[in-house]
Amino acid sequence: MNELIKILDENTDLTLAELASLTGKTEEQVKEDIDKLKKDGLICGSKMLINWNKANSSDVFVLVELKVVPQKETGFEKIAEEILSYKEVKNLYLMAGAYDFAVFVKGSSIQEVSAFVSNRLATMECVTSTATHFILTTYKELGVKMTDSTSSDSRSMIL
Repeated sequence: MNELIKILDENTDLTLAELASLTGKTEEQVKEDIDKLKKDGLICGSKMLINWNKANSSDVFVLVELKVVPQKETGFEKIAEEILSYKEVKNLYLMAGAYDFAVFVKGSSIQEVSAFVSNRLATMECVTSTATHFILTTYKELGVKMTDSTSSDSRSMIL
């Protein structure tokens, strides 16, 4: 099944027939394997990867670094549950290093994202500090190149 996971990680658009051919199994066996992977939580959904660089979207994406004080008995888990409950949070990672959580947030404007960080994340009792980084251009996401060589720097000069 590890082979199937590796194949699906590279390309989720393959048909059952193509997956069967690549794994040497029948389509029914592949379908059963995929159903088991879903049941076991190894496959946690499927989503289209959108190239927001080309979508003419005004949405704002940020990385928020959070330093927190782990909670007695639950450590980071209770904190993570609270953070991931917000619809603005798109990705959440527990980190080792200079900060504890990497929180990827999406909003419709700089003001909306700023308000979310200052009113929701920064005010959590366990949070000791935040650092917010605005994402200007996504070059690669989930192993997929998102820009072409003709892309230009999208930062604006502020005078």
